Amino acid sequence: MACGSTTLLVDLPEDVLDIIGKSLLPRDICNVTMCCKRLNSPAAFDNTWHTKCKGLAVLSSLDLVEWRRAFSSYKAIYKFLT
Repeated sequence: MACGSTTLLVDLPEDVLDIIGKSLLPRDICNVTMCCKRLNSPAAFDNTWHTKCKGLAVLSSLDLVEWRRAFSSYKAIYKFLT
């Protein structure tokens, strides 16, 4: 594979993407999701956004799960809370 190819990032398993996403700033996660369709899927970083929401310490974990039923993603909850 050529150096700089996005194929490597796209081919990573979801759990590895989750680990990478947790170390990124919210702005950087948004930038990564604009790279391609797979990384823009709602599930691609949903666990990461859940962690970011918990880090805000505005809602309890149980409340976050309840709110998730009403919102399209944890990213949407994060945007709402911030």
